[in-house]
Amino acid sequence: MGHSQSIDFKVSDAGSPIPDDVRHNLVQITVDDMLDAAAVATIKLRDPDGVLSGGSKFKIGNELKIELGYVGSGVTEVFKGEVTGWKGAFVRRGGQTLTIVAQDKFHRLRRNR
Repeated sequence: MGHSQSIDFKVSDAGSPIPDDVRHNLVQITVDDMLDAAAVATIKLRDPDGVLSGGSKFKIGNELKIELGYVGSGVTEVFKGEVTGWKGAFVRRGGQTLTIVAQDKFHRLRRNR
């Protein structure tokens, strides 16, 4: 049986690493890097009290950087772009979540057409 490694990640918002309280509420990171369109990243966070939804983090236009890897092996940048939107989810069962949506700079070229 092969040995498993623990996943490591770093997320930076406006050039600063996200604080530990935000990091501990992170549920999912998705990066979709397309050849002929803007790369899109989403970060889903637990936001039970709505603190992140109304806070100063992840403002539209903020630079967002995502690095992924394994503990002990370091992390590699897999996404660098800007926050372009948020999506809140208010589910009947379970807690409230906030999903941050970011796109790389290529999205600006398509918007200006």
